[in-house]
Amino acid sequence: MTTVAPYGTWDSTLTPDAMVAHGRRYGFPRFDPRGAPTWCESRPDEGGRVVVCRRLPDGSVEELNPPGFNARTRVHEYGGRPHTFDGDALWCAGFDDLRLARVEGGAVTMRSTGEGWRFAEPVVDARRDRVVAVAERHTSGERYPVNGIAAVDRATGDVRWLVEGHDFAAAPTPSPDGARLAFIAWDHPHMSWDAAALYVADVADDGSVGEPVRVAGGEDGSVNELLWRSDGTLVFTMEADDRWQPHLWENGAVRRLADIPGELGGPMWMVGTRTIALRSDDALVCVANERGRSRLYEVDLRTGEVTRYDEELPHVGAIDAQGGELLLVAGFNTMGPAVLHLREGALRLVAGSLPDGPYPESIAFATEGGAVAHGFFHAPHSLAYRAPAGTLPPLIVTVHGGPTGCASPLPTSIVRFWTTRGFAVLDVNYRGSAGFGRAYRQALRGQWGVMDVTDCVRGAMHLVAAGRVRPDALFIRGGSAGGYTVLQALCDHDVFHGGACHYGVSHPRSLTAETHKFEARYDAFLFGEGDDFERSMRERTPLDHPERIRVPVIFFQGMEDLAVLPSQTVKIHEALQAQGLASECHLYEGEQHGFRRAETIRDVWAKELAFYQRALADR
Repeated sequence: MTTVAPYGTWDSTLTPDAMVAHGRRYGFPRFDPRGAPTWCESRPDEGGRVVVCRRLPDGSVEELNPPGFNARTRVHEYGGRPHTFDGDALWCAGFDDLRLARVEGGAVTMRSTGEGWRFAEPVVDARRDRVVAVAERHTSGERYPVNGIAAVDRATGDVRWLVEGHDFAAAPTPSPDGARLAFIAWDHPHMSWDAAALYVADVADDGSVGEPVRVAGGEDGSVNELLWRSDGTLVFTMEADDRWQPHLWENGAVRRLADIPGELGGPMWMVGTRTIALRSDDALVCVANERGRSRLYEVDLRTGEVTRYDEELPHVGAIDAQGGELLLVAGFNTMGPAVLHLREGALRLVAGSLPDGPYPESIAFATEGGAVAHGFFHAPHSLAYRAPAGTLPPLIVTVHGGPTGCASPLPTSIVRFWTTRGFAVLDVNYRGSAGFGRAYRQALRGQWGVMDVTDCVRGAMHLVAAGRVRPDALFIRGGSAGGYTVLQALCDHDVFHGGACHYGVSHPRSLTAETHKFEARYDAFLFGEGDDFERSMRERTPLDHPERIRVPVIFFQGMEDLAVLPSQTVKIHEALQAQGLASECHLYEGEQHGFRRAETIRDVWAKELAFYQRALADR
């Protein structure tokens, strides 16, 4: 028996407390030197602490970093893979002091020396008794840090630069014989996904690195991942024909290995995520994103033959391979809800849990200029409730971050929190999203706050016109870049009846004036330059036009956020209150860009739900 109740009022087992329990996130899957599955696990119930975990043969889970040690890096502020294995030891970045630490037997036995250093993507260079890593050094009095590749001596912890000269670097990868170092680098005003290039440099016996040579990539097609084969050839992903595809560097020449549907990898907001892996020297496994849905392929590196995996897999975000085995993270390519082990065609859950709700419907809809935008539509779903006959559900349009992110088709707890209460959800992959090729992503150039907004509005109106949602109960929510889209949608359109802005930009000029180095020139892509930039600032700054917003807004903001400063959020909230709107602003101490603490997560879900239900009650 089911209870009949209006959409949006249903009870759900996914309470705010349950969202904390479901809030653990998993990323950076790796097989350790002995072949055991390992991963990084973010724990809201421990204040957002990240733990490196290993699955033992008996099924138990071993925590590799010591109690209280937070395995998290702040390189580029967004961080990335914090660790690597060194035999039975672990080298790992620690969030408290940001140094690189050696962990043995569950205890820290050494830390890197020097002040102001941050590290990510470490890898052991055993030939020279050191750890090579992406490095970032902050100096008092300097606005921006110096970025590059550095080495940490395994015996003393001393640090020295190996590669400098670029604004950013990633993926330091010594060749199997240690004679060369490959890495990715890019410079302002570009982001990595616009113009990152692959470099290779000779390494001398004393460990010094020669002049790097650019071998592939740049403004015509960025590089985003790389792997050495044992024969000294490089496999890497580079944009070709509008998509990231597998390539090979051999004897000084570059050639494309295969044509895989969709594109490999995604924008490098966090360094160290892997969507390609060598199952053997001649077999490359790839995760391809095909219009928001993942597919797993294998490329024979001798023939270029491409084989699609037949196993029924959930959406895959990151992988590792060893022999015939694969280790997968389900969900986004940074952190997802589960770790899976694929061996001999059998899929085993290693950590977390897979969503059990129905998968969404892929939709495509006409948008401005004759273009087509995409999204995933999640209908309300409950085993305990149904709505009165002839009624339609309220709609929540969800806007991903980035703005180069990509909505996933997984029915995650985030989506199910709403659908099990009788809300419909439209997760929009607006123009600018990853997973649809370079042209689709580049379409947002100079149009942030216009094109993304239009696509969200058109998506909502598409569902209204199809008779699938209530036209008088449309809401929009988003975080970070998605939060800016929320505010611009409320400023420029009278479609939505309320919005939730999670640590979203309200004063985009501050992306240049106040934000960290990584995004300091991103505004050139998002808004244009010169007169175009000034015109964009006049027209697309929500903080300067609060009078355009005429519906309730709820804000959530971390007080230690360096990407979106809390002062922005407070000011626009106060401006909305001053004009009589029911604006709410909730500030959280100890939180940065994104929420990691249990008490914060619990409070945010409770308050946002109450916000929508009050809005529904008033309609």
